[in-house]
Amino acid sequence: MNLSEKPIDKRLVNVLLVEDDPVDAQMTQEAFRAATMDFKFNWVDDGVKGLRYLKHDTPYEDSTRPDLILLDINLPRKDGRKVLQEIKNDDQLKSIPVVLFTTSDTHVDLIKKYALDSRCYIVKPSSFGQFSVIVRTVEDLLISDSATVVPLTLNVLLIEDDAGDEALLRELLAEERTLDIHLDWVTRLQAGMEYLRDHHPDLVLLDLELPDSQGLETFLKLRAGFPSLTTIVLTGLNDDVLALEAVRRGAQDYLVKGQITGKALGRIVRYSIERDRVRNVLQSLAVRDELTGLYNRRGFLTLVDQQIKSANRNGLNFILCLADLDGMKQINDQHGHGEGDQALKTTADILTECFRTSDIVARIGGDEFAIGAVEEPGGGAAVLQRRLGDALKKANAGNHRPYQISCSFGMARLEPQDSTTLENLMARADSALYDQKRNKKKTS
Repeated sequence: MNLSEKPIDKRLVNVLLVEDDPVDAQMTQEAFRAATMDFKFNWVDDGVKGLRYLKHDTPYEDSTRPDLILLDINLPRKDGRKVLQEIKNDDQLKSIPVVLFTTSDTHVDLIKKYALDSRCYIVKPSSFGQFSVIVRTVEDLLISDSATVVPLTLNVLLIEDDAGDEALLRELLAEERTLDIHLDWVTRLQAGMEYLRDHHPDLVLLDLELPDSQGLETFLKLRAGFPSLTTIVLTGLNDDVLALEAVRRGAQDYLVKGQITGKALGRIVRYSIERDRVRNVLQSLAVRDELTGLYNRRGFLTLVDQQIKSANRNGLNFILCLADLDGMKQINDQHGHGEGDQALKTTADILTECFRTSDIVARIGGDEFAIGAVEEPGGGAAVLQRRLGDALKKANAGNHRPYQISCSFGMARLEPQDSTTLENLMARADSALYDQKRNKKKTS
């Protein structure tokens, strides 16, 4: 099974989401795409609608009884505490598990008061990444509630040279009722690498001490060959530091031999698969470049489109600037990729200092940057070009780098009510950029 796919044998869970903020509602549903169960959402945006949905009142006469309610505390018309109280007092509804959302510590005691003797569970998401906590809470809750659990079907590769450890892990995995594991076993890292070229397991359990590879290098070799693979490392009793370093380098979790129970193993396996899927969702939603902290291409295209619309509404000109870091290949070849990364960071800092906080500065490719700016009075393309040139001179003055930071720029201007598309505007700026590059080569 491909890592991006969900397992076939899954329980369908109907969820009622009562949340007035459409952004939070979207984030919640996106986070649950990474779950190991299948969640079908119905969304209403206030407490009154939530209760009408649950009681099949107009216009929800044909509503499906939910297996789970995700309930925000701060709701219009009727807040979440009152909605919870009505659910708790209704014999037809009180058995439905409820997960309450609150971002304020001041609500917790009040929520606990209302939650006494009810099936209410409290989580506090404050970022998209933390929504994975909700996913874990919900799946644990539903597993513990369900008399019949549909197990998660997984293909697992174990790379372990000790036959006794292999037998123990196989036995523990077989005991965990929430998992249906097909386990393949090899005893060498090289054999594991060969297996992975032809197979696509959902998870690898990797012993760090193997006959043909030892220590952290074992994981790093596997990671280099298969960077998207979900991996749990196995370590001895005195190797916690080593295992934690492997996790820091990309392993999802680690298990200490001699301290493994079936329940703990099952939980770690499920959570590792889930975290990997959440990571993939996060990457697809990310709008920031990890190296420089600037917007990435996705973020730039989304935000600059809104910026152009705003400039048009206000009768202002818009300037699109594309920039390339000159000589990036030579920096990498002569001074190493670490120095190349530093050159990209320095370029990002220079661009950020040259533009206003309201302008959009992004890294849209390897050595490519883009800036979207509403033209200020007396601040056209020529002024920007001069400002950028001065900033580069200042950055290179008195520095101790074995190279100079140099950039080529291309700019395109969009006037109000111009129907040129963003794609065409970028093409014009790109053409101007390469004109400057050609001119530099002629004069060098």
